[in-house]
Formats: sequence, structure tokens, C-alpha cells
Amino acid sequence: MNLKLNFENLIERLSFANTPAYLYKHYRQDSSIYKLSQENSTAELIEFLKKALCDVGSISELATVYAILIALTFKKPEEVTDFFVALQNSHLRWADKLAEIYFLNSSIKSVEYSFDLSDDIYTYDLYYEQPKVSIS
Repeated sequence: MNLKLNFENLIERLSFANTPAYLYKHYRQDSSIYKLSQENSTAELIEFLKKALCDVGSISELATVYAILIALTFKKPEEVTDFFVALQNSHLRWADKLAEIYFLNSSIKSVEYSFDLSDDIYTYDLYYEQPKVSIS
């Protein structure tokens, strides 16, 4: 994989980042990260991220890790949902928060939870709009 990233900008943004939300927002706005996402498959990005995580010794290497991670946010949710769930348990700084931000901003529109209350089973469909409650 040939990384044609705007390292000067990415390193600057990483240096100023004091929250995961700042990093997420500014890395998502970087055209070189978007281009990275478009030129590589989800599997390629995940494989390269795994390799990059093994050897993070400089700020440019850390910028690369975060760039690949954010490039994955441009992929279809069905391709990366499992990755972002697993990312929540990563040792990478802010990984859990970046995954949380991804889920808050993704196009995943509903998650269904079912639970038993006495003799009735309630199903909640959670949407970004108003939650609906149905009794089944």
C-alpha cells in the first residue's frame, strides 16, 4: 500500500488534538485520508493498520495509524462495524472514543434490544429520531 498522505497537516492536527472528537473531525476533513479510503479495500486498510500498530515509534507513524483508522470510517458500515466494535478494546489511545464517535455518526439507523419484563417481552427499536416501543 502506497500512502500518499498529507503528513504535514496530519502531524499538525495530531499535535494540536486534545480530544478524540477534534482528531476525528479534522482527520475526516483531510482529503488525503478520504483518497486513501477510496483507493484501498476495507481488508487492505485493516491489514495495513494491524501492521502499523506493531511499530509506532514516531509521531508520523502514529499519524499513519490514525489516518488509516479514520479512512475506515468512510467505508460501508456493514464492512467495518465489527472492526469498530473490536476497536473499543484496543490499547491505542482514544480508540474506544473514536469508535464511539464513529457509531454516533454512522449510517447505522437502528439497533434492536429485546428483554423480558415479567410475562411480556418488550422490544425497543432505537433510532436517531424518537425511540419506538412495541410489545410483542
